[in-house]
Amino acid sequence: MCSCGEGGQCHPATGKCICAPGRIGQSCQQACPRGRYGLQCRNTCSCQNGGLCDPIHGSCRCGLGWTGARCDSACSQGKYGFDCAQDCPCLNNGTCDRFTGTCGCSVGYYGHSCQHSCPSGFFGMKCARTCDCKAGRTCDHVTGKCVCPPGYHGPQCERRCESGRFGLSCGESCDCAGEAPCDPSTGRCLCPPGRTGQRCEKDCGGERFGPDCSLPCQCSQRARCEGLSGRCLCPLTWLGPTCTEALLHQTPGPLNFSVSQRKRRAGSKTT
Repeated sequence: MCSCGEGGQCHPATGKCICAPGRIGQSCQQACPRGRYGLQCRNTCSCQNGGLCDPIHGSCRCGLGWTGARCDSACSQGKYGFDCAQDCPCLNNGTCDRFTGTCGCSVGYYGHSCQHSCPSGFFGMKCARTCDCKAGRTCDHVTGKCVCPPGYHGPQCERRCESGRFGLSCGESCDCAGEAPCDPSTGRCLCPPGRTGQRCEKDCGGERFGPDCSLPCQCSQRARCEGLSGRCLCPLTWLGPTCTEALLHQTPGPLNFSVSQRKRRAGSKTT
């Protein structure tokens, strides 16, 4: 009496087992040996590069890094693993190991998935090189070329913008009145003593003085002051650095304040 396993059938005349594809043996107890498939394991597998052959149909199950009907094609860019079924995680043009999925980062990037650009001050392969820049110390994370902050230029950002220029790569022209310079970074006009306004186009107006008219005049008697030096311009009857000395009378002859009689506004007596 037949005792056929694994889907085998008993021949009605001989009593021998007729094994299903992929099985052999008196009782169909054995699978096809490696490299064989089909009825009585008569067919030879065509799998390459370590691919495993299905003992029934002969289809190939590819190993790491290979794909195709015969496992004869390497994984395309962006794929890895068994039968190239996994998507590579690599960003920023990083290359992917087709067997393990490990990323090889391109110049200027690092991280498990090459997701980070080099931190400020570093560049190159694996971000192992340091920038050689003066102002700002920042360079292109790929090439190492210095990226100058506004107000600087030169191969190493070693030079300030020339007078009349400002901004990135000193590519902008100042728009200030007269000879007033501008901030090389922002282009803001830097008004000299006696001048103010967005373009330094205004004088101080008599009540303030100094750079950008930033200082208040110290004059009494509502006197105005010079915008350049802050010197008080006293009315005719007042004298002194801040116009606090009243002129009482004057001896005949040419104007000579050294012989004039004065009194302090604070109630001093005449001499």
